[in-house]
Amino acid sequence: LWKYHDESQLVASGDAEILDLFKEGSVFGIRDDYNYWKSNQWDPTAGKPIWVRNYDKPKFKNSDKHDGNNNVEKETDEDQIISIDHHILFDDNIHNLRNDGIACVRKELPQDDENSGAVSFDTVDGAKIDLYHGVHLIRVPTVEPVLEPHWYIQQIEMARNKFQCRLR
Repeated sequence: LWKYHDESQLVASGDAEILDLFKEGSVFGIRDDYNYWKSNQWDPTAGKPIWVRNYDKPKFKNSDKHDGNNNVEKETDEDQIISIDHHILFDDNIHNLRNDGIACVRKELPQDDENSGAVSFDTVDGAKIDLYHGVHLIRVPTVEPVLEPHWYIQQIEMARNKFQCRLR
């Protein structure tokens, strides 16, 4: 990622650095490199990346609650689940076409070693990108958000509901 007004300044590079940057806030605007995308014939892998964490298996903390008197209280499963990032990309060039779209879905790969902190991602094939529509990818009809002030909030809520269903 490059700084908006000074593209000679690199802000973050690679999956890990960009995801660390995302931890510093909750809403980010990322501009695509239209000429690069066009020169790659609109291929999604040349478009805007979106990271989808591996939520196929919930991640748990390995800690117990301590009450200050050396008494240990076991946490319930609800207490132990670590929050999972839910990234959403809004764009008017999100399509159901495998080789034409702005979204490059980067899916987290399962870790071989539970204790390993290294996280890696792989690009989702365009044929499977429709699995992420409505949850991580939301096509923006150009005029709709202008006419409906709560459009984005409604879309986020619907995506959150679908996301929570996938976690169950």
